[in-house]
Amino acid sequence: MNNAAEEETRKLAIRMYVEGKAPIEIYTELGRSKRWFFKWLERYKSNDTQWYQTLSRAPKRVSNKTSEEVEATVLQIRSTLEETKYAQVGSLSIQWEMEKLGMAPLPAWTIDRILKRYNVVREKKRYKPVGKAYPDVKNIFSDSIQQADLVGPRYIKNDGRFYSFNVFDLETYLAAVNPCRTKGDEDVARGLLRSWKTIGLPEYLQMDNELSFRGSNRYPHSLGLVLRMCLKLGVQVIFIPVGEPWRNGIIEKFQDVFDKKFYRGQFFTSFKHLKQEARKFEDFRNKNHRCTGIKGKTPMQHIQAEGINTHKLDRSVSLKKIGLSLADGYIHLVRFVRSNLNIDVFGEKFKMPEALNTNT
Repeated sequence: MNNAAEEETRKLAIRMYVEGKAPIEIYTELGRSKRWFFKWLERYKSNDTQWYQTLSRAPKRVSNKTSEEVEATVLQIRSTLEETKYAQVGSLSIQWEMEKLGMAPLPAWTIDRILKRYNVVREKKRYKPVGKAYPDVKNIFSDSIQQADLVGPRYIKNDGRFYSFNVFDLETYLAAVNPCRTKGDEDVARGLLRSWKTIGLPEYLQMDNELSFRGSNRYPHSLGLVLRMCLKLGVQVIFIPVGEPWRNGIIEKFQDVFDKKFYRGQFFTSFKHLKQEARKFEDFRNKNHRCTGIKGKTPMQHIQAEGINTHKLDRSVSLKKIGLSLADGYIHLVRFVRSNLNIDVFGEKFKMPEALNTNT
């Protein structure tokens, strides 16, 4: 269509109307429709000096473009979360805060795009597996597996050092935090009992080869307090390869959160104060942290949605009541057979058959 000629026709139609000609005569004479005439008459009456020009059909705003107000809200929520003790700051947490504000939450990828555009996101290096493939313990054994690990020593000003024996459940995504003064077997055993009373008793417990977890170098053929307690309660322990803590990757990641968000995120006046705050951190995390591994749900929402029975240990159970005589059960050691054919079993070296050497 010739826009210039069409615009002149529109002007002519209105000029004829102003001169007193009937609308039906105008649009009939010009070969236009009734609708066409009254559209341009309405435009003329709008007092817009450019009323006769064709307006762009392009949308005035991109339908999928996030408004500046919403972007500002996302950035404000991110800033608030960073200043909030224990809080996560990722897209899932921001979505949840938007819901609480009565807003329709943006897709996670949109939130990530906004954070990147304003340079407020810390890029993480993608994990690259090293070495040989590790057995999929959940497929081999059960969904009911917990990972446990000690972090420390850490220090409290004017109140000495401490450790924390922390436990993460791979089925429920619940975590238990157990500050302790030492990394000895009694503190570890008490930490496990408290964890199992709080987040439930698992079928399997995966740990590294820390001395207090397994026993004693002086008596390598005897089982320590922690192993005896696990056997007595029917929990099978899985020991990861020596010197490869990344095989316990989920609890290692949680330890990093514990270190940065909990321990380094506030000042503790005493070990007692730290233990009180640890309970708050644990409760906050289990009720509020939205985990990607369970489709953005909190652990408590996941447990309810999946109908998981956490099998919590009775509160009355103690080390004294259990009785630590040796009980039947299983202990699993994951070991790589390397070219020297030696494997480490609790500090002792054993030579494996030559037939296992794939390099010959």
